[in-house]
This record gives sequence, structure tokens and C-alpha cells, in this order.
Amino acid sequence: MATTSGQRSTWLKAVIILSATVQMVTYAVPTPLLSRMATDFHGPMDGYMLKMILGIAGPAMMVGAALGGVLTDMGGRRPTMVGSAMLFGLAGAAPFFLHSLPVILATRFATAAAAAAIATIGQAMIGDHFPEAERPSWMGLFVAVGMVTGFLCFPASGVLGEIGWRVPFLIYLIGLAIALFAVATMPRHARASETPRVARAAEGPKPTPAEARAANYPLALFFLAFMTGPIFTLPSIYLSFYTHKFGYDGPSATSVLLTISAVVSACAAMTYGWARKRLSTRFIFGLGFALGTTGLVILALAPNIWVCSVAMVFTGMAIGCVNPNIFAAVIDSVDEHHRGRALGITHAAAALAPAIGVTALEPLVSPLGIGGIYLLLAAAAALVTLSVFVGGALRKRVAPPAAPCL
Repeated sequence: MATTSGQRSTWLKAVIILSATVQMVTYAVPTPLLSRMATDFHGPMDGYMLKMILGIAGPAMMVGAALGGVLTDMGGRRPTMVGSAMLFGLAGAAPFFLHSLPVILATRFATAAAAAAIATIGQAMIGDHFPEAERPSWMGLFVAVGMVTGFLCFPASGVLGEIGWRVPFLIYLIGLAIALFAVATMPRHARASETPRVARAAEGPKPTPAEARAANYPLALFFLAFMTGPIFTLPSIYLSFYTHKFGYDGPSATSVLLTISAVVSACAAMTYGWARKRLSTRFIFGLGFALGTTGLVILALAPNIWVCSVAMVFTGMAIGCVNPNIFAAVIDSVDEHHRGRALGITHAAAALAPAIGVTALEPLVSPLGIGGIYLLLAAAAALVTLSVFVGGALRKRVAPPAAPCL
């Protein structure tokens, strides 16, 4: 159950905020270092493995989020957070000492899996320790902190990388600080699902597995999380190839456009709590995907790089609306005994989708061009927008007022 404000310590809030940083740190630290690392590794498969230092993060996060969600519900928040944070810190910093690229790649899998578990637990803690009225503000802050961490960590890693490519990996030692704060401040029995099994057995008859799945796993929200992968992630993947047509061959133009999107996303996420007090969850979903549709259409039809920057403003606002809304809605839709697992599935769906999207769309890149791919993604976003609003209208027609999961 949610605790009162007086029971929440500053350090417990620090654990939640720090848990918001780890996923972006996972991506941001190695990104500027790959070319420098290539000077030390020259084997026949080393080029592929260097690319997989980033590529392996998605599958690893899918595994880590799902496993972390199960473990935090079954074993408790604190032990799962402490274990995941220690793994993140030690595995993340390991490349500072390692000289084998396959072993480094294995540590990258462990780091990304631990990061997803930490983020899942941190979001579950928002549901555990804050009343429903405060959760949207904290979820917006959670997403905003992640965005800000990303665009601060890129230049920090680049500067440290000038000393040597191994040095930036020490940034991952932040995981040990998270573990220390978790040990010191996270309560042993923060919620009913962490009470002894004997006490839980006396609570009364349990629902059947089918009833539990129907009551505790919001499938519509999992679908929306899955759709954020191709709609909001693939445009960034294709962006560096797309700017070539405007005469920008270096990474600087792509970096500026992505920074615009990240800054706008962070600002939008920071206002999510304010918006949620005035707008329904369903309306914010519809608004977010509509903004995404608009941004993708502008991007597809952009005649120059300046119009692309306008498109990134729209996509940034969309991400800042949709991301915190999904996780806040999941927390509100499930009971505390299933909160970690539901959030883990949500993270896993979002992590899996980009790889599926790239694989599905790759045969269409040549005939359609990247502009055509953006139009296809815009059509998908428009269909999601339509389904959100039409689904809301139909729900009002056929059912009495209820607490919807969307």
C-alpha cells in the first residue's frame, strides 16, 4: 500500500531517481567509443561484435525487464534492486579491465539486463510509495531524468574517452551507489506482497490463474508499449541515413536533431503530472500518438534540415506524452502483487519492438526510401491514435462508467 508523505525518506526518493538513469547510461556510455575501441580489436569478427556492444542491449533489456519484474514481485523490491544494481555496476565497469571482446560483449548483455531490471523496480516503487494522485508527476520526472541523463552522458563519455576508451566505463560504478542507497533506505516489507507467505495464505481464496491474468495484465497497454518501439525508436535509427539527402554526411546534424527531440521529450515528461490532473489517460495516449503522426509526416516530406528540426519537436512531445503515460497506466491497472511483472512485460515489449521493426521494414527501405518508411510509421501511429479514440467511444457506449486501464 502507498505510504504517507512523512514516511518517505529523501534517500528512498534518491533510489527511485537514480534508477531512472541506468537505461540511458547503458546506451550513452559506449556510443562515442566504438571507433576508438576498433583500434584495439582487429579480429575477423571484431567489427560485428563492436556493433553488437550497442545492438545486444535491446534483447538483454527484454530479458532483464521480464526477469526483474518476476523477481521483484516474488522476492521483494530491496533484494532484487540491490542484486541488480551490483550487477550493473560491476559488469558495466568490467571493460575497464578486460581485453577479450567476446567477454566484454557478455558483460554488456549483463549490464543492459540489470539496467532494465533496475528501471522496472524503480517504477514499481513509485506505485508502492506514492498515492495515486502523485504517481503521474513522479512518472513524468522518472522519464525526464532518463532523457536528461542521456544527453549529458554522451558528451561526458566523449570527453573521458579522450583519455582512453576504457575510462568512461567507470561511469557504471553508479550502480554500486544505487545498491548502497537501496540497502540503507528501502524497507524490508514495503508492500503486502513482501509479507510472509503464511500471512498471505490467510488472506482468503485466491483467484484462478485465468482470472488473475485477466485482472492483472493489461494487454492493451502492453500492445501500446510494443507500438512505441517502431513508431518512436525507428525514426532515430534511420535519421543519420536520412540527413544525407540534405547534404549532411557527418554525425553532427543527426546529433543536433536527436538532442532537440530529447530536450523536448524531457520537458513534456516534466509536465505530465500537470497534464494528467486535467486530461484522461486515454486522451493523453491519443494526443501523443497524434503528435507522433504529425512529426513523422513532416519528417517524411521535409524539404530541408530545418523542417526536420520542426518534426523532431513533434516527435519529442509525443515521446514525452506517451512514455510516462504507459507506465503510470500500468501501475494504476494492476494490484501490487503483480506490479513488477506487469511493468517488466511493458519494458520487454518496448525493448523487443525496434529489432522486429527494423527486420520487417528493411526489405522496404530500397523501394520506398527512408521517407517512405517514415510515412508507413506515420500510418501506423495514425491507426493507433484512431484505435485509442474509437475504443474509448465504444467503451462509453457499451459499458457503465468504470476505472479503465486506458
